[in-house]
Amino acid sequence: MNISISQFIKAIAYVLLFLASHTFADEQKVSALRSAYLFYFSSFIEWPENTEFTQKNIVLCAYTKNESDQYQLKTIQGKALGQLTLDIRILNSADTFSSDIKGAGRSSVDGCHLLYFNQAMSLNLQAVSPTTLLISEGDVVTKGDIHLFTNNNKLMFEINSRDLNSKKFKVSSKLLRLSRTEQR
Repeated sequence: MNISISQFIKAIAYVLLFLASHTFADEQKVSALRSAYLFYFSSFIEWPENTEFTQKNIVLCAYTKNESDQYQLKTIQGKALGQLTLDIRILNSADTFSSDIKGAGRSSVDGCHLLYFNQAMSLNLQAVSPTTLLISEGDVVTKGDIHLFTNNNKLMFEINSRDLNSKKFKVSSKLLRLSRTEQR
């Protein structure tokens, strides 16, 4: 069987396109699952009594440069959570590291009820309210109250019950059963 160089190059190009499309599809699936986890974490966790929900919103702040994550997070914007509505705030590195917004003496994470961050970011935890649920992912220096990780190509999570209890969060038994509970 004789194959010309142009046919060979076309075949390689098709294989590369096929592999790239599957990688993109897998990335979309992980981003969709991550967004679903973030939504359900906000549904199955009760915040401490002194938590303020301005304008009946629960604010999910996410530090992610991943466009698939940003797109998937937009799909849960405005979803109802009982009496509250989910409000998504995408942070960039300049937002996250700033300690003062527009001279107001506020951190860029003020008002965040959930704060998602991954290995691409280091966070000054002193700037975060104790009524903010921290959700980390990947190889981070400091894990959040909930930590997302990959095991055998599956996105999973673990819950630090001790920290959440000390911060007066209440986690539903359903969520605890689905997680790998970690005592730090």
